[in-house]
Amino acid sequence: MILEHIVTKLVEETVHMPIVSTVQTPPPAPPTPTSPVELTAREVEVLRFVAQGLTNFEIAEMLGLSEKTIAYYMTRIYNKTATENRAAVTAFAIRQGLV
Repeated sequence: MILEHIVTKLVEETVHMPIVSTVQTPPPAPPTPTSPVELTAREVEVLRFVAQGLTNFEIAEMLGLSEKTIAYYMTRIYNKTATENRAAVTAFAIRQGLV
């Protein structure tokens, strides 16, 4: 009985704890592309999260989108920037001043 009460209290306290994010949200993407390639504002936003080291799942959670949607954006970003992986696309973002 006492153990059940303790477990109930722990669960209640855990459920009501605020979620704290250590990832800083990048500033909103500009309305027009800021690089020589034609990236949309959303693609720039996703690219900035990638440059921070977030996974597709984490980006999807931050933006309220599905992981598949983020994967779609990544494919478009890779194609538009002529890159093949996250490291290369992050280097591209740094060279273009997007991060």
